[in-house]
Amino acid sequence: MSQTLIEFEKIENALNTLGIEGMSAADVHGLLVGMLAGQEKLTCKFWLEKAILASIESDSKSDLFANVMAKEPVKQLEQLFKVSWEQMYAGDFEFSLLLPDDSADLAERASLLCAWTQGFLTGLHLSGVNIAKYKEGELAATLKDLTEIAQLDLAIEDNEENETAYTEIAEYVRMAALFIHSELTGSDRPAVH
Repeated sequence: MSQTLIEFEKIENALNTLGIEGMSAADVHGLLVGMLAGQEKLTCKFWLEKAILASIESDSKSDLFANVMAKEPVKQLEQLFKVSWEQMYAGDFEFSLLLPDDSADLAERASLLCAWTQGFLTGLHLSGVNIAKYKEGELAATLKDLTEIAQLDLAIEDNEENETAYTEIAEYVRMAALFIHSELTGSDRPAVH
């Protein structure tokens, strides 16, 4: 049984504390999961340095790990990596997307689902996966679907029909991430990094 993901707001706060601008918790988690799906031997250090901390100014970056104020936010990102890795490799389908809970406005949740999906596709790219090379088959169709989801029009009303559509799309994205991971990395569970 996999651990539960850290709360969306805690990752948002960690990113803000670290001075990471322009990336939400959804972006960061999508990026992480995309990198995990495309790179079997991904390490937390590589993910933090290349994907997350790359957005911090170089002067701040050198002091980040020595900064006492940054220790807790970095630990939260490390925990996000650990739990996400465990969920992806558990094989029990308990993997979950890091998105705001249902109390958030539907338009915000939909926007962040699109951001998660874009982050996932970017993570695949950062892992060296050339999405364009997949032209046929179920993997190609799934990647195409995710590309379209990442670009959805977000001018939606908060009603029951749209709530149902959001839930179905979020579940599709979740299962697509698991499918892509299994297709790209195989079914063997590697050692934790």
